[in-house]
Amino acid sequence: MLIKAFTEYKKQKGSAGLLLIGKKGYGADNIMRLVSQSPYKKEIFLPGYVPSEDMSALLAGAVGFLFPSLYEGFGMPVLETMKAEVPMILSDISVFKEVAQNAALYAGPNDPIDWQRKMSILESDNKLRQDLIMRGRRRRQDFSWSKAARETWEILRGV
Repeated sequence: MLIKAFTEYKKQKGSAGLLLIGKKGYGADNIMRLVSQSPYKKEIFLPGYVPSEDMSALLAGAVGFLFPSLYEGFGMPVLETMKAEVPMILSDISVFKEVAQNAALYAGPNDPIDWQRKMSILESDNKLRQDLIMRGRRRRQDFSWSKAARETWEILRGV
C-alpha cells in the first residue's frame, strides 16, 4: 500500500524519497517486487533492519515518518519518532490514536490515496510540521520509565 501511495505522491510532484526501514518478514518478496517495478525505484531506499540507537540519525533529516501498520501492540516507534522530533503520518488505528493523540496525521490503513494526500500536505505545510513536532514534544512527556514504574507501584500497592 505504501509503495502505491508513494507512487501517487510522486505523480503529484512530491519531492521526498522513501526510506523503508525494518527486517524482512512476511510479504517482503512482494514489497521488493513492487519497489523494482516502481517508476520511482531510484527514490526508494531499503536499508533493512536499523538498530534503535541508529534510528535517530536516520530520522533526523526526514520530512516525515510514515507508519502504515494494521496492527500494533503499543507503538514504540511512534515514541522514538516523537523523541527525534519528526512529524508523523500513522495508520488510523486505535493504538496509534491512543499513543500519539493529536501529534500525528492519520490515514486509512488500506487507502493509498489518503496516504498520498497526507504526504503532500505534510511536505507542503511547514507550519503543520512544526505544530506536529510541538505536539509530539508535549505528548511524549506522558511516557517515561519513571512514570510507568510509579504507576505500576501504585497498582501493586493496591493489591
